[in-house]
Amino acid sequence: MPICSSGISREKAGLATSIVVDQAYVQHLLPAGLAWIYPYLPWMHGLEIGDVGAFCAIDPPTWTVPTGPQIFDFITGGNFANANLVQQFIQDVTRAYLWYNLCECASVTTPAAPTAPTAPSNLPAVNPPTVVQPNTAQPCLVRPFHGQNVAGFIVDTGFIPLPSSSGMSVFLHGIANPPPTAGFHDYGLTPTWWTLVPFAVVRGDARQIVSYLGGTVQTLAPPAGATHLSISMDQPGPPYNFGSLFDLDVTVYCNGDLPTGVASPCCPPDPILHATLLQILQLATLMQRNLAPFAYVAGASHAGLTGNGALTIPSCLGVRVTLTTIPTWVGVEAGDPTEYFEAGWLSWGDSTGFAAREFLSHNPQLSFPAEAARYTRIGYTLAPGVVATIQELYAES
Repeated sequence: MPICSSGISREKAGLATSIVVDQAYVQHLLPAGLAWIYPYLPWMHGLEIGDVGAFCAIDPPTWTVPTGPQIFDFITGGNFANANLVQQFIQDVTRAYLWYNLCECASVTTPAAPTAPTAPSNLPAVNPPTVVQPNTAQPCLVRPFHGQNVAGFIVDTGFIPLPSSSGMSVFLHGIANPPPTAGFHDYGLTPTWWTLVPFAVVRGDARQIVSYLGGTVQTLAPPAGATHLSISMDQPGPPYNFGSLFDLDVTVYCNGDLPTGVASPCCPPDPILHATLLQILQLATLMQRNLAPFAYVAGASHAGLTGNGALTIPSCLGVRVTLTTIPTWVGVEAGDPTEYFEAGWLSWGDSTGFAAREFLSHNPQLSFPAEAARYTRIGYTLAPGVVATIQELYAES
């Protein structure tokens, strides 16, 4: 039975069309009942939702809870089948809870998220505080990349902007999926440091071989003048394991921090400066969203409108008017788009009055008045027999 009894689900208003969530942020998507998963999140791949609309159009994935020994294989690079099973479980359970964060039922109340699965027995402990002190250093950049083995070439990351910081250390972690069978070569990672202004190679590091079962390489610190990093990943071969999938994670630590160290202390923040910058950011974001939005997303839809009336709407970017029924007597002039005459009109306004009317001459018709964000009502007048749907459009966040 679908989650939405109507069978129709959609993305919530105001979302980006695609979303990426790094491993460091996945924990914020999971409920407290899944705290037993938190220690294993650093080994998972980040979430990549390339099309939020398509993601929300179907039910979230279900999952099968792995065993403790399978999770041990996942974090130690043991049995690959077990590691892949755990990776799939964490991805599925996280996507399921992300669905309730991004999506909603179109015409019925969205049900509550499912109950968190119970932890299996014999869970492996990761850096237990009774044995070792937990690491408090956090990376300043995490970038995941994915590729497939084609003629020995697997991944080229392109130019990765480096943080504006001193004391950087870069770590590369790669793993094959599935791993090559016996007799095939491991793979190589080749870092190259660049400056883009002027465009030049600052230093090219030698290829470093990493086991296809998974391994981490620490590169040299960035040379002076380097602003970007690119990494090529290949299988030296032959023979090549064509078709095998590879994952590469690039992790950068700043200010002398290391994965096994303690975060560098810093001066205390200035609350007045922070508040001022936040206010400037909020005003700039508001201006961008309403004056120069990158795109728009569909919001609430008002269907079955006839005759005349007025809708109360929240501040939005514009509307899309679709004429779902057009009588044969309405005038038509063929063209691209087709022109209609005497179908009706709409007017934007608020509690104090309305602006000039806008005739409905196309189907569907977009209306984006320059001051749409200031209006709270939209009046419509439809000719006899004309039925329309008015859908609110919001700026993409």
